[in-house]
Amino acid sequence: IGIAILESSGFTSYLYQNARNPFGMRATKIWKGPTFIMFHEGADAPFRKYESPAGAVRDFAKFLRSRRWFHDALLCPTSDVDCFLTGMSANK
Repeated sequence: IGIAILESSGFTSYLYQNARNPFGMRATKIWKGPTFIMFHEGADAPFRKYESPAGAVRDFAKFLRSRRWFHDALLCPTSDVDCFLTGMSANK
């Protein structure tokens, strides 16, 4: 939720308002869903577009689970902050 708030400027960003994308997820070649074109970093860029914020959250969770560097942290109980931080650390 913190990432969504930061990336979407408290759910007020242009991308969130037009594409329900609170995480700033780009529409790369693997993305098969709808896109929203927006000027970003000097050029038009495709971003993932969602029907609802819930769809964005599910997709972002899928993205995190697909990255091996998040694996250990995502195994932690949700209330165990120390486990999460250790899991995210490169120096385990």
